[in-house]
Amino acid sequence: MSFRPSPALVNIALYGISLAALLLLMRWLEFRFMIHDHSTELYIGLIALMFTGLGIWLAVKLATPKVKEVVVERITYVETREIDVSQIEKTGLTKRD
Repeated sequence: MSFRPSPALVNIALYGISLAALLLLMRWLEFRFMIHDHSTELYIGLIALMFTGLGIWLAVKLATPKVKEVVVERITYVETREIDVSQIEKTGLTKRD
């Protein structure tokens, strides 16, 4: 059993499709004329958006601190007398004791 639409349903569908196509054509033409009429405002808006993006990028670049990590190794030589003194100080005694 196959579905066969009635001729009235086909006419309604074709009428709806043609109205939708005409509506899309009218909206497209309206959009084109709107762009043509307001082209100066659109160019000014695009330039404003570009400079806004440039300002945000520059602010981020300038606001982030430039941190450079430097590792410095220092070799210290501890004399045996200093080790003895530090061990004595750990026990609570001073140099005079």
